[in-house]
Amino acid sequence: MERGESFLTLVDSRSNITKSLDTLSLSSLSSTSLNESFYRVYKERWAGLIVIVLLNISSTFNWLTFSPIPNISTNYFNVSLTTINMLSLEYMVVFIFVSFLSTPIIEKYGITRGLLIGALFNAIGTWVRFSATYFDEASKRFAIVAVGQTICAIADPFFITIPVMYAMTWFNESGRTTATMIATISLPLGEAFASISIPYFVSEQKDLKYLLLLTSIGATALVFSTFFIREKPSTPPTFTASQTPEDFLPGFKKLVKNWNFWKLLLGFSISNGFMIALAQLGSGLLTAFEYTETEAGWLTGSMFIASLVGAGLISPLVDKFHIHHFALKTSVPLTAGLLFSLIFLVRPNNFLLLAIVCGAIGFLHLGVKPVFLELAVECTYPLSANISSSVLWMASSLVEIGFTIAMDQLREPVKEKRGLWFEGVVSLVFAVLILFYNSKKLRLEAENIHPSFHNVINVLEKRDDDP
Repeated sequence: MERGESFLTLVDSRSNITKSLDTLSLSSLSSTSLNESFYRVYKERWAGLIVIVLLNISSTFNWLTFSPIPNISTNYFNVSLTTINMLSLEYMVVFIFVSFLSTPIIEKYGITRGLLIGALFNAIGTWVRFSATYFDEASKRFAIVAVGQTICAIADPFFITIPVMYAMTWFNESGRTTATMIATISLPLGEAFASISIPYFVSEQKDLKYLLLLTSIGATALVFSTFFIREKPSTPPTFTASQTPEDFLPGFKKLVKNWNFWKLLLGFSISNGFMIALAQLGSGLLTAFEYTETEAGWLTGSMFIASLVGAGLISPLVDKFHIHHFALKTSVPLTAGLLFSLIFLVRPNNFLLLAIVCGAIGFLHLGVKPVFLELAVECTYPLSANISSSVLWMASSLVEIGFTIAMDQLREPVKEKRGLWFEGVVSLVFAVLILFYNSKKLRLEAENIHPSFHNVINVLEKRDDDP
């Protein structure tokens, strides 16, 4: 018994799984059969993922309600373009502060309750915004809309940070990046939907009332959809999904000491920051170069539509071949180079070329975003996926605020394109940092080792039981 007992003392944390191996014969010790015996995935995982996608689309649409129609919005509320941009900016400010509460709430009460809390705030905020349309005085309308926008913004951290945690809870190693991608593309999908549809739907000020009513009805319907999401599967999809994650505060302390995570954080934040700043300020910049609001909407929309294609192609390839590092170190520098090229391409009568470049930017940017999120889990395992994801998004929101303010201040004089110069140069500098990312994929390694671990346990126990 000495060999078996000495080995088992080293792995007592997995003893509960080891005991269940007594029912298996030595003829079924392949990695595949062991995984099938202990772990499985369920079809209902896709239903929950769809609900998360719809909630994120609703939240993103609320965030960008006024950005695609800057002229109509400024006239309706009788405020400056900078003030209209603040309606989008407050989402980022609220995100940072609420994330410190939403992350431990989700950790303690789970995915389902976290989504329900977010959906309630999202719905309440939209109805508050709609109520503003019944006031004749522009200043009152804007004040009430700002309050409603803030309530909507409280929902955002509950929706954005959950996908990585949901993917780890319900999907195995061959589908996690794709699941994260599907949930993540809901953000640009909402941005594309808002950028393209709002300018068409709202052609004059009175149309804003009906737009806000429709968003309120949709947000309310999504509250009820959260009741159909199960917290976790009866049987976990992987070994790592079966483990209890570390508490928020101890995990956060370890996170800040992980240098590879810092590289991901900076790259993710800089990339997201400029894309969000473009989404909010792009229409105002392009209309200054003789493009209509509709054309500006199509250019912004082309970036987000192409991003869906990029995510749909890149993430499945990363899942199949586990080429996370290659995808990261090629997409980020290429995206930075394309952002730099906008300095020279944003000029009158250049719609087609701008559409191509904007599409390429979107293709690469969103294609690699799920890779950022998954690698953050890989390099910090066994810390909770929710913690690493939340910190990435918090940092991203902080950078987005700074970049949006900076590019708004650099808007004038328009012809000098100072905002685009700022964006291009900073993107190139931080793209270099990503080339030095070199962490192992710790979660994947744990899952690959786990089946062979069981093989050894079973063989040792068999030997110990022999006369």
